[in-house]
Amino acid sequence: MPLFECLQCGRKEFVPLALSESRLDELPIPRFDDNNNPIYTYRCPTCQRMKIDVVVGDLLDQEVDVIVNAWNRNIIPWWLLLPQGVSGAIKRRAGTAPFKEVARHGAIPLGGAVFTSAGKLKFKGIIHVAGINMLWRASERSIRDSVRNAVRLAHEKGFTSIASL
Repeated sequence: MPLFECLQCGRKEFVPLALSESRLDELPIPRFDDNNNPIYTYRCPTCQRMKIDVVVGDLLDQEVDVIVNAWNRNIIPWWLLLPQGVSGAIKRRAGTAPFKEVARHGAIPLGGAVFTSAGKLKFKGIIHVAGINMLWRASERSIRDSVRNAVRLAHEKGFTSIASL
């Protein structure tokens, strides 16, 4: 289970994000969005100010300020890669502008995060995180650092909502 640190009070809390049958009893009762996708809400048990919504649906259709794109460390030029998955969907709908911007940042440290515009997407920006190493593998630490740095960057920029896969 992922560990999230509340930016308001500092409490570290485990949040079950794997929606599997074996954990259905741990999930809160969902509410539903306009497309009938379930939304599971978790609040910081100490201050109740930080809220995490786990939404089943398309990342690019969420009503949030920024989205997170799992990216490489920027060692391989973006134009040599054939983005697939989330990066491919972003490139198809946003255009190449966000990827050209992220390339200007140079090599991103493993677990690091950088901010770019959202191109043609409706968001205020995209946070690109470097969660995979040179061998295209992720570790628990690189994922944890990527999440922490993405949330920190969104907080620093004043965004109040963020969506990620």
